[in-house]
Amino acid sequence: MNFSKFKHTQYLAFALIVLGLIIIFFKYLSLSHLFIFEDIGTDTLTLFYPSLMDYVRLIREEGIPFFSFAKGAGQSSFSESLLSPFTWVYVILGNQYLAYGIGFVQFLKVAVIMIASYHIFKLQGLSSKAASFGASLTSFMGYVVVGSSWYGHSTNIMYMLLFLWGLELWIVRRRWWLLPIAALFLIGPPLFFVIEFTIIYLVIRMAMSKNLNLNSFQTGLTNVWKPLLTGVLLGAPFLAAVVYKFIYSPRVGGTESYVEDLSATPIFETNIAEHYATTIYRFFSNDLLGTGDGFRGFNNYLEAPLFYCGLITLLLVPQIFRFIDRKQKIVVGSVLLFWTLILVFPYFRYAFYLFMGNYYKGALSFFIPFTLLWLSVMVIDRMIKGYRLNLYLLYASAALLIGILFSHQLISANIVPVNSIRNTVLVFLILETVLLTIHQFSSRKKILQYTLLLVVITEGVILSFPALNNRSSIASDRWNNRELYQDYALESIKYIHSIEDGFYRIEKNFGSYKTGLNDSQAQGFFDTKSYRSHNNENYVNFFIALDMIQPGNEHVSRWLEGVYRVPELHPYFQIKYMIAQPGRNVDMLSQYYDNVGQLKGLNVHKNRHFVPLGFPVSDYITESEFAGLGAYFKKLNALYNYAVIPDEDVNRYPDLIRKDPSRISNSISFSSISNKYQSTALNITSFKQSRIKGNIALSQPSMLTFSIPFDTGWKAYVDGKRQETSLIDNGMTGLYVTSGNHVITLKYRPPFFMASMILFTFGLGFLIYFGVMTRPVHKDPLLEPLTFSHCSQNLLQKSTGKSSKVVKSAGNNSKVKKKRKKK
Repeated sequence: MNFSKFKHTQYLAFALIVLGLIIIFFKYLSLSHLFIFEDIGTDTLTLFYPSLMDYVRLIREEGIPFFSFAKGAGQSSFSESLLSPFTWVYVILGNQYLAYGIGFVQFLKVAVIMIASYHIFKLQGLSSKAASFGASLTSFMGYVVVGSSWYGHSTNIMYMLLFLWGLELWIVRRRWWLLPIAALFLIGPPLFFVIEFTIIYLVIRMAMSKNLNLNSFQTGLTNVWKPLLTGVLLGAPFLAAVVYKFIYSPRVGGTESYVEDLSATPIFETNIAEHYATTIYRFFSNDLLGTGDGFRGFNNYLEAPLFYCGLITLLLVPQIFRFIDRKQKIVVGSVLLFWTLILVFPYFRYAFYLFMGNYYKGALSFFIPFTLLWLSVMVIDRMIKGYRLNLYLLYASAALLIGILFSHQLISANIVPVNSIRNTVLVFLILETVLLTIHQFSSRKKILQYTLLLVVITEGVILSFPALNNRSSIASDRWNNRELYQDYALESIKYIHSIEDGFYRIEKNFGSYKTGLNDSQAQGFFDTKSYRSHNNENYVNFFIALDMIQPGNEHVSRWLEGVYRVPELHPYFQIKYMIAQPGRNVDMLSQYYDNVGQLKGLNVHKNRHFVPLGFPVSDYITESEFAGLGAYFKKLNALYNYAVIPDEDVNRYPDLIRKDPSRISNSISFSSISNKYQSTALNITSFKQSRIKGNIALSQPSMLTFSIPFDTGWKAYVDGKRQETSLIDNGMTGLYVTSGNHVITLKYRPPFFMASMILFTFGLGFLIYFGVMTRPVHKDPLLEPLTFSHCSQNLLQKSTGKSSKVVKSAGNNSKVKKKRKKK
């Protein structure tokens, strides 16, 4: 190939990057392994895969996934993921083949990241070659590769880059349609984080722009209402659901929030030495301090800094100050100082995350390395266009990096780099330094530029390979051999579903994987267990009120074991069946359950004290009175026979009878309770997870008790008329109903759903008409392409004779082309 005449660098770069990604993802694309991990990435097996299975099942069976009873005792499932094209890939695959498609979807996300990053750099006015370097470095960034094994992280990076691409389209071409679309899929904390970074991005972008046209920029700002309004309208149906989820999450608005502790950190308090050592060495490689469970740095493999963004970035970032003027140096220096403060003083990092967590994931593991990567791509662009590097600075940078690489004991004695990876890093540092030096003096610069690009991609592949391949991933054989979520519990679940209809829950006294907290989502049944980042706060409060968990324990608020170990609460939660391994929980099962058979070595037991959903109680006590009961069985008696209402609601239900808590018995008869409610509870005639309908006959005004964590999204209708639901039993849902025969309907919709859908429709029309179909009135870019100080022209003039001729020749060729066009 004659590289001097090759004009489509980006296609060659894309081909090489995709080839590199195929190598990294090969064992998942070949289906020998599933893109599901059992090491530190076990969240893929315990949380993400079950959630995907449940979401796809809801879509295929019920349409829009509003609510899921497979999440603990029930929780909202409505999110912007419904509009994601990747979600519909999983829906097409279905639950049977979903696990095999995850690797392909993650591969596609990184490919989109590659394309988006290329166009960001190209729209900035950088050359195709420089943009190709940028796409290569971005595709193999540490957080991109490692984050892909936690699914949602690579998704957020992809949409953040699409947001920046949309921002550049607006700046350069006045087309803003991509901005609100990307923002829609970032709703929640990621959108806040990307807005934080956008401010930094625009500061650098404005400082680096040639002949800043304030009039054009001000005109653009006056029209910023269009993408903003469109984004708000499009996000309206999902924004309320997201806000509700976080406000009523124990980790954000509840007693388990980190905010109070982290915000109390002294502003200039420093961190431990291991933290700084981890921060430094993760710039060199994702795995320099170990892979997966073998990671030996600060925090863990994902939540520690993931700053790898190519070794050439570390070599070239200092060179940026050679090509910019004084004002630009102040801006770039200030941004780098800002990132340094965040790395040195934990308080600033906590503040960046609004004091919600002690980690780097979600934002800083992407923003900090991307900033450095961007600056290095600017330097590469200068270099490609014939400008000279400062070789003394290059050698000093290389020497410093190599010195740091082998001086870990001076930073922290507890941090020991992996020797094989350190040697690999050393080889690439030396090789890239040599190639950059040769490029300075060679007349065959294009060949060297392609060689350097190949080396950068090769480095990315080699240093990224362990992050996905030296991990404990699930072999397809295990999946096919009925292990994990494919075990024989599926036969028992299918059998139960074949003989029972209506609403009931099933518990297992074992986990198909570990404790089985999300088995129900993966295997398609309802229980009370739940592991997720944000459980419903009211569900957590229910267990706190029963002294089953301690308040303020953030870990426990995520890992909820439910009530499977507490058989006395099984009737309350409509647990009708227990699937049990022989020999486990024998006493509990014999006391409360009947054995109805065995399937594939598992026993199926039926609760002899089952209580239907929506059982009525006509008496009540207050929450403070409940808390004062003390004795465990007194509290159980109260739950089955009284409505426990908030103290402030005492006058809300005048027809209910207030009982003296001192008269509540410390003994309970579950057979009597079951017999009592079998005939008086709600008779469910129609059940879907977001719509329950039934009829009931009441001899006196009563509170219907539903073992559903209270959520304002549930709307109740009594005989077709809207009726407010109530928070009862320290976190569950109640419905006050007068005496007589009634038809009860419960329907779940996210807060303000109908109004927000109208806004969404307007937003969609606004996007199509103003964002896509209408051409911009003003075609001048808001900001000019990236440029550098006039003093950098001197660096071009002092180039070697041959390179000067190359530049002059390029200039003469452009003049000839212009003359031809005029003719």
